[in-house]
Amino acid sequence: MANMRVEQLSDIAFASPEDGIREDFIVAARAELDRRGVSSDARAEMEDHVAAVRAEESERATQPLGWPGIVLLLLIGPLLLISVISAISLYATGYKAKAKDAFTCILLSFGLYALLGLILLFTL
Repeated sequence: MANMRVEQLSDIAFASPEDGIREDFIVAARAELDRRGVSSDARAEMEDHVAAVRAEESERATQPLGWPGIVLLLLIGPLLLISVISAISLYATGYKAKAKDAFTCILLSFGLYALLGLILLFTL
């Protein structure tokens, strides 16, 4: 921990085991902040920053995909490469609910295009 930046230490020090950080790492990061002489005001500011980042990540993970995105993915769903890359990028940036909605739209679009194909096949 001696080689870590203060920002990295604060991310660990103000985390909780629910965040996937082991308790001994949290204790060690707090001890390293003490050893470096980080003031209580600076620590409070770091803790507020870490809490704000975690709140934003939590909010981002539950945001649903909006109607423009749903319509777009329904239209381009069969263009698998483009639509899957967009869904994966949503997941990678933390928009887990949006990514789930995107994958659902991709599957629905394949069903819609298959249905349209069957209708055209039997009517022509």
